[in-house]
Amino acid sequence: MERRILYNLVYLTKDLEMQKKSIKELKKISKDVIDKDSYEMILIIDEITSSNRLVTPKGLNTYFTFNNSSTNLDDYFWELDETTDLSLDLEIAITSFIKEKEIEENEKRHQEALEIYKRTGNVQVLKSLRYEDYKEKDIILPIEKSVDLALENLRKIKDKEDVGTINFSNSFFNTQIITKGIEAHEFVVLAARPGVGKTAFTLALINDLTKQGKNVLFLTLEMNSTEVIKRMLTAKTGISNHIINSRSKFTQTKYDSLVMAGEELKKQQINIIDEVPRTFIEIKDIITKEHEKKPIDIVFVDYLSLIESYDGNSDFNKTETVSKISRGFKLLAKELEVPMFVLQQTSRAAAQGHRGNTGFKPLQLTDLRDSGALEQDADKVFLLWNKEPETEEEEQEIRDSQYKLILSIAKNRNGQADQKVLLAFNKTIQRIREISWLTKPSGWSDDND
Repeated sequence: MERRILYNLVYLTKDLEMQKKSIKELKKISKDVIDKDSYEMILIIDEITSSNRLVTPKGLNTYFTFNNSSTNLDDYFWELDETTDLSLDLEIAITSFIKEKEIEENEKRHQEALEIYKRTGNVQVLKSLRYEDYKEKDIILPIEKSVDLALENLRKIKDKEDVGTINFSNSFFNTQIITKGIEAHEFVVLAARPGVGKTAFTLALINDLTKQGKNVLFLTLEMNSTEVIKRMLTAKTGISNHIINSRSKFTQTKYDSLVMAGEELKKQQINIIDEVPRTFIEIKDIITKEHEKKPIDIVFVDYLSLIESYDGNSDFNKTETVSKISRGFKLLAKELEVPMFVLQQTSRAAAQGHRGNTGFKPLQLTDLRDSGALEQDADKVFLLWNKEPETEEEEQEIRDSQYKLILSIAKNRNGQADQKVLLAFNKTIQRIREISWLTKPSGWSDDND
């Protein structure tokens, strides 16, 4: 890209002030993240324009001759010609290129610091990055710009344009109505007791979003990718593990159904990482790099308590570690403008039903495990628990692994909280679906759009 920009400046730009302005911007880029010839070309163009002379191909060649330079314009620009670059918007291209190089420079600095930390154990090299990342940034956004951005967002909502919100399909109609979807910068927590179905619910959401064309990154610290895909195929086909493990029942016809479901699944953008590092810093690095390769719409992490430390430093207790990781995910969502959907188990007391003699006891925000920071940091908190059976028929359903679950939107920063949806969970085939909502948002009527 730098060669396209410089070609445009040298061959196509006839405005000295534009050349000066462009080179001033390009000089902000560190020479460590740009090739040597391009960096030298930038400095030469800067020297010429500083003398109030317009840079032209003839003038550059004259400069090279008098300074005995080995640089040759034909060699440097051999891939480019005027036809391919007439359409380049110079200002946009330079802004985009500088941003790309800033990311590259930050990534390089983080990687170098991580290598030093691994060799020496000196955590200060990691802590110092925060200041280095922000000391040269203009972090104050003028009120005019803030208002304009907010009004533009509202206009897009009015005109039903895409504002980057992740919306659920009609399969999760009630959840969508309550949450209004998940915004690009949000940190979402899903908590449940062990074995209730939080992974199954998550995979159902992933299936729903990827069928809409969303690009999903799923980091699983609990299962490998084969287990994840088998669960999704089971949910899609209704062919349970019991049948698969039974030689007499697992027929060619059933296998063919699984193959067809697998071919359908291949068309969905589900990126599974099962060899997940156990520190948040390394996980952040993976997410950032994957997002740079191809923009990610939403990240799912299963689950937070299995992340052993924030940065490899074992000096923190579990509560402090979870607090730092929680804050890290929130900041990462804001930095990348990609929602982070993180699973977590409930506290030991809630998991064992200490507030009553049953695992059917409704959950509260205070049941989030290991840290109050999750409740503080999260933009949305989903709590999931088994609905207590009220009839003999519901008792029998549970004996048949057919559960009713309650999904509570316990925290909803930009909407109404404490709204609940009733789900059906067939544990045998790991399939979850919505039944109805248990509470309707105030002001809602069945005539609403």
